[in-house]
Formats: sequence, structure tokens, C-alpha cells
Amino acid sequence: GVTVPAVTPRRLRELQVPVLALGLCRRLYGTDLGGALPPRPIQDDMVCAGQVQGGADSCKVSTAG
Repeated sequence: GVTVPAVTPRRLRELQVPVLALGLCRRLYGTDLGGALPPRPIQDDMVCAGQVQGGADSCKVSTAG
């Protein structure tokens, strides 16, 4: 595969997403989706936030006017 370096944004981005329960987060992130997205442990001191169905994140937030 080809590794592409991440581009650092010039502006700080903001996105409002709901905070998820740790149990739900552990189920979602504990799923093995293959080599590109292996399961990741979620610790008790972590905060999990986002849309369960996926979608926008801080890298893909739309910029409305």
C-alpha cells in the first residue's frame, strides 16, 4: 500500500457529536473489521463520541458559511 502523509489543517475545526456510553463504544470499536481497522481497546478513562452510523468527523466536517 501507499502511505500518504496527513495534511495539517490551517484552521482548528469543531464538530458537535454526541458522547457515547463506554459499553456501546467498546462494542463498536471492539469489532474486527480487518487489517485496515483492527479492534481497539477502550479504557475506562477514555471518552467516546461520534455518530453510531458514522459520517462526519473532524477531518470531514462541512464548512457552511
